[in-house]
Parts: sequence; C-alpha cells; structure tokens
Amino acid sequence: MGLKETIDGDEITSAQEAIKRIVEQPVEELLFDNSIPTIADCSDSNRVFKGRLSILFVDIRKSTDLADNTDPKTMVKVYRAFMRLVLQCVRYSGGFTRQFAGDGIMGVFAEGDEGEVMPSSQEKAVSAARQMVTLIDYCLNPALDGSFDGIRIGCGIGVSTGEVMITKVGMRGREADDAVENEMGVVWAGSVTNYASKYCSLAQSGEIFIDAETLSVLSEKSDWEETARTKGGKLFRGYAWRNAYCELPEGFALVPCKAEIEVHKESFAQDIMKELRSEAMTLVDDIAAKSSELATAKAATEQEQQAAASAKESDERERRSVRAEKYRNEYEVIKKFFSSMWCKNDAIKASGLRFWQEMLDRAYKCASECGISEESVTDYFAMYMSRTYYLFEKYEDAYDMYCHHARCDSWISYYFVQGMIEKSGHWIALRDIVKSRIDDDDSFGEAAAVLKKMGKWE
Repeated sequence: MGLKETIDGDEITSAQEAIKRIVEQPVEELLFDNSIPTIADCSDSNRVFKGRLSILFVDIRKSTDLADNTDPKTMVKVYRAFMRLVLQCVRYSGGFTRQFAGDGIMGVFAEGDEGEVMPSSQEKAVSAARQMVTLIDYCLNPALDGSFDGIRIGCGIGVSTGEVMITKVGMRGREADDAVENEMGVVWAGSVTNYASKYCSLAQSGEIFIDAETLSVLSEKSDWEETARTKGGKLFRGYAWRNAYCELPEGFALVPCKAEIEVHKESFAQDIMKELRSEAMTLVDDIAAKSSELATAKAATEQEQQAAASAKESDERERRSVRAEKYRNEYEVIKKFFSSMWCKNDAIKASGLRFWQEMLDRAYKCASECGISEESVTDYFAMYMSRTYYLFEKYEDAYDMYCHHARCDSWISYYFVQGMIEKSGHWIALRDIVKSRIDDDDSFGEAAAVLKKMGKWE
C-alpha cells in the first residue's frame, strides 16, 4: 500500500469537532494537596488538577554519542540500569515518576505531611537529585566501567518549584473497533515544568541546577553556587551544585567513578554574547533579504535603461543601508550585553580584561560604520568600563573613565567615588566635575559630601 496523499472528509470533520469541543469547553480547576493525581484520576475533558509541585528532570549527557559507539544490546542494559536507579531515588525520596522520554525521566514531588522527614516538595526533589548523583558515580558507573569496557555515564539534573496544572490528553480508541487502543497521556502544564527541563539541559555532567524557589526552604544553602546561563537567547538564573554526593553509611568504602565528559569552559559572558550575536545576525539576514526583494521589484517596474541605472544606484544605497543596519544592530547588541553584565563581578573577571577591551573596540568600530559618534560610545560605556578596569585593578584607567561618566551622566555612585580616589590616588578632576554639577542632581551632592569627608574638596 502506497503513501496516503489525500485526507478523507470524515477525518477532517472528526478533527474539527474534537478541536471545537476542546476550545469551547471551559476549564474547571480541581485543587490537590499531598497526593499527585494519576492518569486514572484525570478525565478526557478540560477538567484539570491544580497544585504546587517540585518537578525534577534528569537525562544522560551525550547519550547520542554513547549509543552511536555502543552495541545496542549493551545500551539496553545501560538504559535499564539507569532508569531503575533513577526510579529508586525518586520513590525513596517521596516522589513519583511520571514521564519517560528517551534517556530522560521526569519526577514529581508534592508537599508532604508535617510528620514526614521531608515535608516540603523542594526537600524531596533535592534529596532525590543528590541520591541520583551519588548512586550514578558510586554504584552504576563502577558496574558499567567494569562490565562494558570503560562505559560511564554523566547526567544533568534540573529542579523547579511552583504551580502546575495536570490534564489528560490524547485520543480514545474507536468504539466500533476493539483493536484500536486508547492513546492517552498526562500533560504537566505550566512554566515550572518547562524551567525544570531547561535547567536539566543547562546542568553540566554531575551537576544539579535548581531555581530560587527550590533553594528557599533548604536548610543548608552554602554549597549552592548562584549562576546564570543562556539557552535559546534566554537567560536562566539559578543555583548549581556539582558532585553533590550524599554521605555514605559506615562499612561502604566506595570510590566515585565519574564520567569523563568535558565541562563547559566558556564564561557566562562569552556564552550570552554568542546568543545575542546569533540573534543579531538573524535580524541582519532578514533585513538583507527584504532589501534584495525590494531592489529586484523596483528594477522590474522601470524602463530598461533607467531601470538598470536606477537599480544599480538603488542596490548601492541598499547595500550601504544594510551594512549600516548590520553594524547598528550589533552595536545595540553590545550595549545590551554590557547592561546585562552590570554588577556581575565574577562573570566579568572570569572573561578577562582583554575580552572586555576587545568588546569595547568592537563597539567603536560598529558605531563608526553606522554614523554614531565616538563621544556617544564613550558616554554610554564609561561607567561599565570604569567598573571593569576597577575589578582588574587598572585604577588609573578606571578613574579616567569614571571622570568621563561623571561629566555626561546624571547619576554618580558616591560609594564608588571613595574607592576610586583611594585606589587611583587621583581626585582633582573628579572634584572639579562634582563642583560644576552639584546643583544638577542630588547624587552629586552626596559625592561632594564624600569628597569633603576625605579632605579632597578644597
């Protein structure tokens, strides 16, 4: 039987009627507390269960590469052992496993009773995550490494906490045909599920990545490192802990066996800049394509000789316009990037001073190509670069940039004034600027108070 190329009218009607029922039927919310609804509890309607959960996602890093280079029968054993271990961790922590997707698993955790050892959904989810990290490196990997010629796996784990809606989706079998099965499932709707999945994909091998709501109730927060990462042009903030092993009981002298998977080496600054530049280049391509279409259409409507000359001139204008727009777009991206990095001292230092100087040089280049003055560039970036130079102990450069910022901006940090003078040893130029602008803005009065206190006013 060949490929079906025509859809039946009955099939179209069936789809239309089903969609109409779903779209027109109101959504009815049923609250749940400690018990998580199963697929049997849900009805094939717009009746949804709503409640607060912690959602955990875990998957194997570079599983495609592993499968491509491993015998299929061996992979069956790897996957089954991994799934068994993860389910145990979820279940023993008071959660339930609700989804399997390839080598990924979703665990869900509801609030517990006050009498439980771990009453909060967050504590349950983090406990499960830590057990997974521990058992993968202490139990699973040693077994795989010894049985299958050095195979080891690394996993990333993401956890998010908040409100979730649970609804049944799918299609029932045909009443006239008992051989057609019901194909139904449950969807966990809401941003919490999406964030948990994103955090999982952003986590490095052997790392747990959680959101602020999950961290909020944990009794011990010191091991979690605040971090920010990007995916698909969006910034995700959270807290990460790598190798968050549980304590082993007495009598178990085990040694961790970690997967040798390369850890992401790029700094957060370089990572987000890649995303922003990609976004900018997409916009530039769209502009260029539209410009080309307009030039072609215009040339086709004019007289042959005049059209040729006009099209050539138009093409040249369009090329200049596209070039300028390209540089203007990149300039705006760089501005946005510097703004997004404000006060992220660890990320700034991790990228190195050379990176920031090159970014500033690129900003001047882009501005020049699209008609923005050099003075305007310095006006905008002065405060950012002043702080950057300060972090890298280039205090004289920081002072010069800060003076420029004080001349052109309506805001000045009086806390920064004191540190700048103490570190650079310079103060006269900054004092004169503050004196000239003291009536313009209250912050300059505060800066003047600092200068007077330091004996740098006269």
